[in-house]
Amino acid sequence: MHKSKFYAMLTLFICCFAGGQSACAEDNDAPFWINGYFNSLSNSYIEVVSGEGYDYKIAKERASKEIIQRRSLTTGVESTVNYGKDNKSNTILGADNLIVSSRIIDEYTDHIGPGQYKVYLLVQTAKNPTYKMENVALTDKYPFSGRVFVPGMAQIYKGSKVKGGVMIAGTALGIGGIATCFAMKSNYLSLDNTSKATTCANVGYGCIAFTVAMYLYSLIDGIVAPGAKHITTEELAFDFKLLPSFDLYNGAGIVLRCDF
Repeated sequence: MHKSKFYAMLTLFICCFAGGQSACAEDNDAPFWINGYFNSLSNSYIEVVSGEGYDYKIAKERASKEIIQRRSLTTGVESTVNYGKDNKSNTILGADNLIVSSRIIDEYTDHIGPGQYKVYLLVQTAKNPTYKMENVALTDKYPFSGRVFVPGMAQIYKGSKVKGGVMIAGTALGIGGIATCFAMKSNYLSLDNTSKATTCANVGYGCIAFTVAMYLYSLIDGIVAPGAKHITTEELAFDFKLLPSFDLYNGAGIVLRCDF
């Protein structure tokens, strides 16, 4: 009877825990970068611009113009904005041969009031329009980490702090239950109370099963579950090649080509 009651309670606890996981999920509607982000790379920099308007198109156009306004502070040159075909790449042209090259990495639109929109753009801008920009992406994928072997650590690393806290608390609760149950079992055996000793042992075995299940869930979730979106950058690598060359004046030779 005690054993059946325990497993019923354990099943109920696990079901409540699973529901709590969904209920306490963090609100990731607005991206983290709208509060400000800047990163300077070798050939480009990443920043956040924003614009407001009575519709989405105007708000986005004003945000895009802010890109070149920042670049033209020292030149005083007026510039216009032209969008690429996929609306994800901007080629921004201006007078007096001013060219600013940038691309939109991500965008977020906030309806701040009746007939009022605010568009945030996460953009990458080349420091010189002739430079090749680094590979930049916004992703929820994370490389494998040894944190997965410690309950809750991988979840916290990926930005799911509530889930990580639940993993840590659940594992600690299970370990505490194991230690308590088997300590009580030993105490009851010393008092020749085998019935209560058996009950404590059964509860202890349940705590072991719960702790193992919690650990495995944390391990698998830490490996496969996506995390909070973050920005990844990849610096351009230098590539040296020796290529054969021939022309009418110098004859045959070898050319060293450097791609960067």
